[in-house]
Amino acid sequence: MTRTSLHNSLLYFCCSLLALVVSGCSYDDIDPRGTENLRKVHLSGYVAPKMAAEGTRSLPSGYTKYEPAFVTGDVREASVHLFLTTDKETGLCRNGKLYYDAAHQEWASDFEVHSGVQYYIYGFLPDTTTMVSSSSIVAAAGKFANGATLTLNGLKPVLPTDLCVLVGVKRRMNLLEDIESSSEVVQPGSFGYLAPYTDVYMYGLLDHLYANIDIVMDVDSAYNELRTIKLKSCQLNTVTGSAELSAAIPLSANTTGASPIGTIVYTPGSGSDGGGCYLQIPSDSVLSRIPKTLHAYVCPGAPSSYELKTVYDVFDRSGQCVRRNVTVVNKLSYSLSRGQSQTINATVTPTYLYQLSNPDFDNPTINLD
Repeated sequence: MTRTSLHNSLLYFCCSLLALVVSGCSYDDIDPRGTENLRKVHLSGYVAPKMAAEGTRSLPSGYTKYEPAFVTGDVREASVHLFLTTDKETGLCRNGKLYYDAAHQEWASDFEVHSGVQYYIYGFLPDTTTMVSSSSIVAAAGKFANGATLTLNGLKPVLPTDLCVLVGVKRRMNLLEDIESSSEVVQPGSFGYLAPYTDVYMYGLLDHLYANIDIVMDVDSAYNELRTIKLKSCQLNTVTGSAELSAAIPLSANTTGASPIGTIVYTPGSGSDGGGCYLQIPSDSVLSRIPKTLHAYVCPGAPSSYELKTVYDVFDRSGQCVRRNVTVVNKLSYSLSRGQSQTINATVTPTYLYQLSNPDFDNPTINLD
């Protein structure tokens, strides 16, 4: 059964900050303020909920702590790119990265802030080389205090990880502060951050730019008793449209807690054969009656027709591989908006289980429900 629901909560995070200062949002300039009064920042983070396709989008009263999935080995696999802007110095834009340390289950940073400076902080997740090198930010009505338009180029229509934009920040006095009881609760539309002289902490809110498709995979109960399926790859592609696109995201500062995200303009690039990506599969790739979930994130500006290409090997109960690289292609068609989530149940099953001599027994297909 397919099911549409919310993304798992608004993303919230809290982290610490190191110095990487640049003018015009590049990485090689020197901070005109020098190195005095630099303070490392600590950060906490949360994400917006995904919503049902038939529902309307609303911001929740609370937030859920964001702990990225699939962070193994390199602690910087899940990271947020930040633009630290000011209105006092025209064109000054400091770039930095917040990354999730899975070993310690906390956010850290590679930059610092100057104590006493009023920043307006914008950003996106994930911080990838392609997105950072091709992204840009422009102040709204000439002032970053009013908001900004963030442009992301080179986006794929399908991603294996969530794509989010920073929608609010708040200065956090210390790590013992309780966000629920704080007199100044972090809220969407607030981008101002006055860097303190001690105990430099920050809250951040993230909201989704893509829709989510969760593919829940298992094996037919009768077939599972006779064969073992080892998943090798799973690829989700758009059928038509550009292999790359750009997104211009207008963000408006406000004091009401309303979503700052305006109408996002998605602009397709060249080409018309579609594009996609390989999904991250679990380290234990054996499929069984216990479902395994694969995550895909699709651009709401991309075509709504997809192909799900799955490749796996089939083993008998003695461990002998009886069929390699079984390839199954399923067609999907959905119209999803930003922040929506669609669940698809995918079951590996043969067509003629009772005819053990039939070649289909060792060449099963995938049925979507």
